[in-house]
Amino acid sequence: RRTANGYDFHSLRLTGNAFAEIDFLKSFTFRANAGLDYFQSPTELYRYTCPECGSSSLSVNSLYKDSFNKQSWVLTGTLIYNRIVDNHSISALVGAEARNAFQEYLYASGTGLAFGDDPYYRELSNAQPDSYSLGSNRSNSRMLSAFANVNYTYNGKYIVAATLRRDGSSKFIRNKYGMFPAISAAWRISKEPFFSSLKFITDLKLRASYGITGNNEVVGGDYPGYSTYGTSPRFSSYAIDGSWNKVVQGFAQVSSGNPELKWETCALTNLAFDATLTKNLDLTLEWYNRKTTDMIFGVEQPLETGNLNPINRNIGSMVNKGIDLQMLYRGKGLSQKFSYTIGLTGTHFTNKVLALSDSASFVWGTSGEGLKSPITRTQAGYPVSQFYGYVAEGLWQSQSEINSVLFASSGGAKPGRMKFRDVNGDGMITDKDRTFIGNPIPKFILGLNVTLNYKNFDLTSYFTGVFGVKVFNVVKSYTDFNQSDVSSGGENKGKRMLYEAGKTLPALDGNDTYSGKVSSYFVEDGSCFRLRNVVVGYTFPSQIISKVGLSRARIYLQAQNLFTWTKYSGLDPDATIYNKGDVTQQGRDLTTGVDVGHYPWSRQFIIGVNIEF
Repeated sequence: RRTANGYDFHSLRLTGNAFAEIDFLKSFTFRANAGLDYFQSPTELYRYTCPECGSSSLSVNSLYKDSFNKQSWVLTGTLIYNRIVDNHSISALVGAEARNAFQEYLYASGTGLAFGDDPYYRELSNAQPDSYSLGSNRSNSRMLSAFANVNYTYNGKYIVAATLRRDGSSKFIRNKYGMFPAISAAWRISKEPFFSSLKFITDLKLRASYGITGNNEVVGGDYPGYSTYGTSPRFSSYAIDGSWNKVVQGFAQVSSGNPELKWETCALTNLAFDATLTKNLDLTLEWYNRKTTDMIFGVEQPLETGNLNPINRNIGSMVNKGIDLQMLYRGKGLSQKFSYTIGLTGTHFTNKVLALSDSASFVWGTSGEGLKSPITRTQAGYPVSQFYGYVAEGLWQSQSEINSVLFASSGGAKPGRMKFRDVNGDGMITDKDRTFIGNPIPKFILGLNVTLNYKNFDLTSYFTGVFGVKVFNVVKSYTDFNQSDVSSGGENKGKRMLYEAGKTLPALDGNDTYSGKVSSYFVEDGSCFRLRNVVVGYTFPSQIISKVGLSRARIYLQAQNLFTWTKYSGLDPDATIYNKGDVTQQGRDLTTGVDVGHYPWSRQFIIGVNIEF
């Protein structure tokens, strides 16, 4: 695609998959599979000569070119065995898999191209020699895996399965390989003879499992085990001969590698039962315990090291415990032409960081998106990404009140400014008075599906609910405060700030950098209940549509996000991730529940027709 402003780009992507399968010796199957994903996207940006721009760099023409190339492939081979003898059923699988992902980025630019803006001479070789800028980077990650799986069933009542994987990753140096076993068992009690007397339970199964999985995702590229070096006039060039007008290029370390880095592992234990009651009600109740150890995290390095990039380390462990409930009821009304189903899902879970490394007793959530300081803190003994700050208690009403509470030092406290709790009781407000002020992890998550069918009409609706969750509303720093320590930019002020100044909000004071500190004032209840989706449809009778050559015809009206019930004052309480600019998973996980004013879910209405010939 070429645009009028000199921007030209195109992209090419090829994806494919091929497999071959051979059956032999009655019970054996060999399958080989190969997959490929190839992507290439060259870009060109040309800026025309601009005489009216004066002496700025825009007065001369310039050309920028880059090329992005990404390739990935996967090869898998499996040998499968299946055999049934009397009441015994056994299946087994062994296999191996190799994966490779490669990407490369090249760019070059130059200014002052000869021959003016003639498009036939738009090449970098025509740029001024001293204006060239070049750069490139590449990354390659590989995985090699071997695995085996065995499943055994006796008489449809007793089921046992076991899996063993050995995965190797190029991202690790001294600990490339990890072993990940899993085992599960199930007992279909409803098939036992002693169970036949329970007529109201038509099916009942107990199951349990234990397994370990691995994670090799890291921060900062595919080579976390190696230290990297770079060159820049800012940190690696020096006037070694003492001259005033030139420097000698050098190299400096920009990141530290960790050759001891190893797989992050997650051990999951679960117990559950599945039941069908009176043929109409399906019920599943499951308890799980997920413990993660050797968590991989990009730890920020001390400034004196000169390294701006974090170092990947295995820093600690955490645990998630929860209960999941699923219910599905199928019913009919007084008329056989009316039927309905009601599906309910509910989840309650808790999270707790068990330990962090000695050098990282706690971890701040990353700043960004205009935020001055971190809002969340992850610390051993508490859930991940807890809001951390001062406890706000209205406004200071008088100097005598300040003196009675802050007897050691009043600091920036003044009548009309935000009042913070002296948590440790030392008579002054300091960083030691900051504490945990909110949990962005919900206590309960609900899902509700309802379908209704009457004659040719149908209705489907889906509701969701999140309860017992807190949201940190950063938008208040723009609208409720004249100055704020929460956000670093923005001059938008709300009418409420003017009307409530000195009453429920701090008095107007251009020098007040005290009231807007990270505090519980910004923490709100984010519980909500939504109608996510509803569809109403009508299917035309077959005797009518068959006359026009149709086998089926249905018209429907669909609406999404019709309503949300919530007490949250922001645009949308669904602020699970705020840091859109941070592509790393850890940056997202450690800033959960921070609302910087993202757009809410849009409301949509769709009219459609389904036709089958």
